[in-house]
Amino acid sequence: MVILNLDSSVYSTLNPVGSLIWNAADGRRTVDEIVAAVMDAFDVDEDTARRDTVNFAETMLAEGLFEI
Repeated sequence: MVILNLDSSVYSTLNPVGSLIWNAADGRRTVDEIVAAVMDAFDVDEDTARRDTVNFAETMLAEGLFEI
């Protein structure tokens, strides 16, 4: 998956985990629900899934690609 930041015109390529989180972060799901989806899809423990989810979300927030 590739995303484009319209403000900076920067393209970013997402790996499979980032793609899942990007698609799941629709404003209706909680962080816990997204973490569970990562755990299920990639067979990782909760700590790893939560760390990856939070790091991804923080990066997207910093880039202005996610809103709270």
